[in-house]
Amino acid sequence: MFKLSLTLALAVSLAFPSSADVKVRAGTLVWKDLGYEAGAWPDGFGPATTRALEHWSGFAAREGYRLELTDDERVLYVGAWRKKAKRELGLVHDTLARFDALLPPDAAGDASRAEEAETIVLLHVDDQEAYERVIARCIELEPYLESWEATAASVAGFVLERPLCATWMKNPPGTDEWNADNELVHRLTNLLLMQRYGRLPYWLQMGIAWNVEEDVAGSIYCFPYRAGFVGALEHSGWDKRLKRLAKKDASGFSIDHVAGWKRGSYDEEAALYAFGAVGFLDDHRAGALDELLRALQTARDEQEIVHHPDGTWEKRVDFELDRKDQERILRALDPALFETLQEAFEKGSSYRP
Repeated sequence: MFKLSLTLALAVSLAFPSSADVKVRAGTLVWKDLGYEAGAWPDGFGPATTRALEHWSGFAAREGYRLELTDDERVLYVGAWRKKAKRELGLVHDTLARFDALLPPDAAGDASRAEEAETIVLLHVDDQEAYERVIARCIELEPYLESWEATAASVAGFVLERPLCATWMKNPPGTDEWNADNELVHRLTNLLLMQRYGRLPYWLQMGIAWNVEEDVAGSIYCFPYRAGFVGALEHSGWDKRLKRLAKKDASGFSIDHVAGWKRGSYDEEAALYAFGAVGFLDDHRAGALDELLRALQTARDEQEIVHHPDGTWEKRVDFELDRKDQERILRALDPALFETLQEAFEKGSSYRP
C-alpha cells in the first residue's frame, strides 16, 4: 500500500501558505501568504470559491476564526489560529497528495463536473457550543437539513454533501479514543470523494477514507456512528483482523458482506472487508479503483433521476445503488474478483497475485 514518504509529507506540508506571520483579523482570508479582508478577495477566484467565502467568511468573523485557502482552491479551512493549526494545514495537503496518488485526477473525465463542483470547506471548532453554531449555519444555507439538526448535535462531527463541508471538535465531551488530526484526514477524504464522484456506496466511501487515514495519519481513529467502547488496539492492525475474519467465514467473500451496510451506522465486519477490498485494489490493480468508482457514478446518475408525466425530472436525494448493480459492476471489473479478494484476505501480507 502506498505510503507517503517523509520527504513528500514535508514537501506538501510546506506548500500550504505559511501564514503564521500574516497579521490579520478574524474573518480574513489567507491565500498564498497574503491576507484579504472579507469582500475584498483577489480577482480570478472561481465561482465555487467565491460561494464558499460568501457562505463562511461572516461566520468566521463572528466566531473569531480565520480562513485558509489552498493554492489550488480545492479546500477552505476555517478555524482558530494557533501553533497546532499549521500542522493541521499540512495534513490537508498530505491528504490531497495521498488521495491524488490513490485516485489520480483525470482532467477529461472530471470536466463534466468541474462547473458544478463545490469548494470543500473544513470547519474545526473547539467546543460543543461552536459546533452547534456550525450546524445552525448549515441549516441557514440548506433548509432541507432542519430535520437533521438534533441528530447532528448528538454526535462529535459530520460530513455533508450539500453544503460540501465537514466539521469536528477539538476535544468533544465524553470521548476518550479521539484524535482530531485523524478526523481531519478521514472527513476530508470523504469530501474529496463526494466532490469528484458524487454519492458512492457507503462501504466503498468508508473503505477509501480509512485507507487514506491510515497512510497519512499512521493510525485509524475515526469511527463514524460507532457507539460504545473503542479499544486502544483497534487503531492499527486491521489487515490482521481481516485475515482472522476471512478464515473464519466458510462462505467466502461476497457483495452481501458489504453492500448491506447502512449509511449512518457502523458495521465492524463490513468495515474490515471494505478496508481490505480498497487496499487490495490499490496494491494490485492499478487504475481499477478509479474505473470502479466512475462505473458506479454512471450507474447512479442513470438511476437516481425520476421523470414526471409533465416532462420535468428530479434527483432522488437519498438514492443508493442496489447490491445487484454493485455486484454486476464489480464482476465487470474482474469476473473472479470476489474469489481473488477472499484469497487475498486469508493470506494477508503473504498474498501474491
